[in-house]
Amino acid sequence: MSHPHPSVKEEASTPLPGHIFVRHGDLPASGEVTFCIANDKLDGFGRPGRTGIIKYDGFKGGELLVQISPDGQKFSNDIHLLIAFASYPNFIEIKYDDRIYIHTIRLRGIPTEHYSIIIMPGRDEE
Repeated sequence: MSHPHPSVKEEASTPLPGHIFVRHGDLPASGEVTFCIANDKLDGFGRPGRTGIIKYDGFKGGELLVQISPDGQKFSNDIHLLIAFASYPNFIEIKYDDRIYIHTIRLRGIPTEHYSIIIMPGRDEE
């Protein structure tokens, strides 16, 4: 099957196959886990991610505190993902137009609660 060659803009906005950072699991006993997206050996990009979703599937209630670092050194204020009501959103969606660089992500919450992270490289600055 042949595909037409994409324009430069389309090519730059499409994540490379195998270069999507995906992690899911339960918070460890310490209640904190940190992921270095840009330097990950398994499927890191060699640069910060630009788009993605962070989801919290807490069944014990409580909240997941998320911090995002654009450079691996300075972290954002806590972003709270609450499990309070069935209709309350339990995820953060980061879009390219938000202009957020995702080098490192830190999650803190109740041990054994489930989280999911999907980060894609997105486009470079235009």
